[in-house]
Amino acid sequence: GIYIEAWDKHTYNIDVFNNTVHDISDADGFTLASEVGGLLENIHLYNNIAYNNDFNGLTFSNADSSPTPVTHPIEDCTVINNTFFNNGSDVWGGGIHNENPESKNIIIRNNIFSDNRHYQILLEVEGQNFTIDHNLIHGFRGSQEGETYGSEYVAEDPLFRNPAGADFHLQAGSPAVDSGSAQGAPADDFDGNIRPQGVGVDIGAYEFTLVVPVSVSPMTALPSIIMPLLLSE
Repeated sequence: GIYIEAWDKHTYNIDVFNNTVHDISDADGFTLASEVGGLLENIHLYNNIAYNNDFNGLTFSNADSSPTPVTHPIEDCTVINNTFFNNGSDVWGGGIHNENPESKNIIIRNNIFSDNRHYQILLEVEGQNFTIDHNLIHGFRGSQEGETYGSEYVAEDPLFRNPAGADFHLQAGSPAVDSGSAQGAPADDFDGNIRPQGVGVDIGAYEFTLVVPVSVSPMTALPSIIMPLLLSE
């Protein structure tokens, strides 16, 4: 997967976008971490797709690699307009998991969480000042303490075009269409299409776009014209 790690340094201003991470064994699709006390700050994840990973689509990690106790600060991070599908194993895992009590000022907005195995959004620990809104939640489990919908959510099937074939474009009539927030939304989607395409921003990594069929009229053959050839002596 993709592991963004501060280690023992102040690490900041990183954009992670337009990635597809899938079928990762015994790991997350994306991880944000500060294992030896460095501040991880101002990280933006957008227009990413994470599916079929063994653990989580994204984890705010509390992993510790220091020989002495240290803090694990992760601050001012935005997770917006991503798609998380079928992450987790039979034992554990799901969409987004926060296990870090020092995660602070985190925004989770305009994401699709669909059919992740054990939860869609799980705040195992609350962190500080999480804003979770305008996400589509399909498959809320309710079996884990700390699982949340957030606010202004959509709880319906996103109507992916072909999730079994890893095609997470939206079909016409998807409840994700025009249901997102414009606040902080990226200017374009995974395919480079401008947001919004309709009256509002769509939820997920893809904006719904109409494919207009182009009809080509058959050509009409012109009648042959035979001109006499006159030769003069």
